[in-house]
This record gives sequence, C-alpha cells and structure tokens, in this order.
Amino acid sequence: SARGLRKFRWLFGAAMPLCPGKALAEASGQGQGVLSGLEAFFPQMAALWASLALAGVMAGVIVALLVALASRKQALAALGESQARYQGVVENAPAAIFIVNAAGRFLDVNPKACRLTGYDRETLLGLTIGEVLDQDSWQAVATYLADFKEGARIAEVSGRRRDGAKRWWSVSAVRLDGERILGFAADV
Repeated sequence: SARGLRKFRWLFGAAMPLCPGKALAEASGQGQGVLSGLEAFFPQMAALWASLALAGVMAGVIVALLVALASRKQALAALGESQARYQGVVENAPAAIFIVNAAGRFLDVNPKACRLTGYDRETLLGLTIGEVLDQDSWQAVATYLADFKEGARIAEVSGRRRDGAKRWWSVSAVRLDGERILGFAADV
C-alpha cells in the first residue's frame, strides 16, 4: 500500500532504492559483501544497530551500578547492625570498660566505668588515669603503661571516686595498638 511505503521510507530514508534485489546485486557487483549490500539498502540500519549496541552496553552498565549500589546498601545495613550490637554489649557490660591513650588520658568509657568512678562521661573523658588513682597506684600504672608493649596485664590499683571515697579496683588491660589500651575494671 502507498501508506505502508511512506512509513517505510520515513523510517529508512527517502534515498532507499525501491527494488531490494537490484540494490543487493549492485552492491555485490562492486565487490562488496551481503552486509555492505544491506547497508546500501538500509542506510540507517548501521546507525540503528550501533545505537542498539550502545544502548545494550549502557543498560549493562546501569544494571551493574544498581547491583553495586544494592550491595553497598546491604553492607552499610550490616555495618549499622554490627555497630548497634557492639554498642549494646559495651553499654550493658557488667564491668567498667575504658580506652586510654599512652599518656593515660581516657578516650572512651562505658556507663559502668562512670558508675565505678562516680564521674559522668564528659568529665571522665577530660581526665587521666592519674586523676582517678591514688598517687602510689598512679606511679605504678605510669611505669606499667610505659613498659606495656603487648599481651594482657592484670593489676589491683587504689583509686578515688569523685566523692573522695577510696576504692580498690582490679584492672585487666590489653594494648589495642601503639597508642590505645583497652581496660576492664571492677571493684575488689
């Protein structure tokens, strides 16, 4: 039909020959293969195939990015759950847990460490071990920290609560890295 031919010409261009057999014969006669003959018959076909191939590659890249994004979201969710579990363990531990640096300054403490010493968290994080221990115990701990390179150590130390009450604490400690020491303490 004339309408079908107009649509066909609109899709594939007005320069398209009306006789496909003749176009293939001409292309073949010039030493070109069938593919080249098809390209001569459908001038926009090569561009169409290139566009389709590019769209396929782009779709593959988009799918890969979506998979990577989903994996990242899953990893972040798992990390959040792990951090929440860790926080729950530390916050509810039956022992005082603290992290100090090599100079003895408190870097982190749990609620039990606050109850043990009588200081609130913010105040305790502004102190050093020396400020919560008796002078004799502090001298021993300072030497202990200087020599503490690896492994775990256990000691009993004499400390002072914020209200001035003297207490004996059992302290177990392990070096986390060159600067940080993890400690656990309990009343003796």
